[in-house]
Amino acid sequence: LHGQDQHQSLLGAAGQRDALDGFSGLMELRAEVGVLHWALASLRAEHEDLTVRERERARREETLRRELAEFEATNPRPGEDEELARDERLLRHAVEVSRLAGQAFGHLSEDDDSVMTRLGGATDAVTKLASFDPQAASILAALVQARVAVSEAAREIGRYLDAGEFDPARLEQVGARLAALDRLTRKYGATLADVLEYRASAVLELLGLGGAAARLAEISGGLERADQDYLARAGKLSGLRRQAAGKLEKAVAAELRTLAMEGTRLAISVMPLDEGRGGPMGMDEIEFLIAPNNGEELRPLSRIASGGELSRLMLAVRNAAEGRD
Repeated sequence: LHGQDQHQSLLGAAGQRDALDGFSGLMELRAEVGVLHWALASLRAEHEDLTVRERERARREETLRRELAEFEATNPRPGEDEELARDERLLRHAVEVSRLAGQAFGHLSEDDDSVMTRLGGATDAVTKLASFDPQAASILAALVQARVAVSEAAREIGRYLDAGEFDPARLEQVGARLAALDRLTRKYGATLADVLEYRASAVLELLGLGGAAARLAEISGGLERADQDYLARAGKLSGLRRQAAGKLEKAVAAELRTLAMEGTRLAISVMPLDEGRGGPMGMDEIEFLIAPNNGEELRPLSRIASGGELSRLMLAVRNAAEGRD
């Protein structure tokens, strides 16, 4: 009727649970509960991982916001450090710069014997020469171009003269700005270009961290729904198991009478697991209890049943499950 040692399956919790669920037609519902438990466990694992990462994310976000606030307070511009370094050199040597610029400006355009004066005389002479020899026109063009270049150079030198005398306040301002930029380069990059690149990457990272927080909120909502779905289906399974337990007890009792075990009594305990211990098989701990003789106390089947009793009990359970009269 059944294989050798097959009755041993009733000694384990899994075999007793299968016997009850098989008898009551709950295998399909149990499979649904298993799928829901897997989904719930997956979400819990992801939620736990995201929660740990959320703490790290929050710390990282705080760091990035602090760094970006520092960038915002300084607000560096590309190439600003080079411009300021040049201004500082000029300011530190303002007197010498002014002297050299004045000297050059005089040689180019102010002195009686300046370059512009000599070029003017040369231009006048070549202009008369060109009236005799048209080939001298190219020389005249070169002289005109030279006068334009010298005039432009004089204007450029004039900028140094317009800067005026040494300005200690401006030098202090430039020095303070360079020091602020230097603090950034010591913390965020070897050059100002590296600092600006770091700032751009920090902005992008901060935006990405906001997306991680949204994912955690989404997972939290999904976890709550999955938990409710699992509890609903597992709760239904538990209720049906408790109803089926009494029916199986009666059916097995009837079968045991046909197997000369009239005095044997089977009771099926369906007890809830500890809170929060629901698993893929539901939220119940199922145990078969047996009293081999009238008046004996019910005790776990695995502890007291003999091999012969187990064989006949297995047959009785199987017959009950198959609906044998």
